[in-house]
Amino acid sequence: MIKAWIALLGCFLVAALAAAATSDPPPIKVIDRYDHISTGFVLDGRHAEIGCDTCHAKAVFRGTPRTCAACHNNVRAEGKTFRHIPTTDACVSCHTTKDWLTARFDHSGVVSNCVSCHNNFQAPGKTANHPPTGNQCQDCHRAIHWNQLLPGAAS
Repeated sequence: MIKAWIALLGCFLVAALAAAATSDPPPIKVIDRYDHISTGFVLDGRHAEIGCDTCHAKAVFRGTPRTCAACHNNVRAEGKTFRHIPTTDACVSCHTTKDWLTARFDHSGVVSNCVSCHNNFQAPGKTANHPPTGNQCQDCHRAIHWNQLLPGAAS
């Protein structure tokens, strides 16, 4: 009778260990002391707000992508929309991890006219309350600070 109980207990332990070994690992917890900067990928902005297992699936750390497009490809995370201005520049040239919707762009080297990008499709153009005019944008606005009118421009 005792041998039967020991055998039953042994079977139970083997089954419990087998079940534990095949289950998914527990979610990764943030380790406050971990120096993420040493990986070459600083956790700031929205990246600091997500759980480790969002990028490190099943606790696999090696081979984690370091470029924006590797994750922001509309499969793992939202990427460029079809309305995005065509560019081959790196995402960080215009966007930050804190607020990717607000793009910063140095217009000083732009040679095309404003409406080629600011057409209310790829980027905002004239607002609904803009005074009617046949002027080109640069006749009244600066390329770098478009909301500041040039001296002598009508407001």
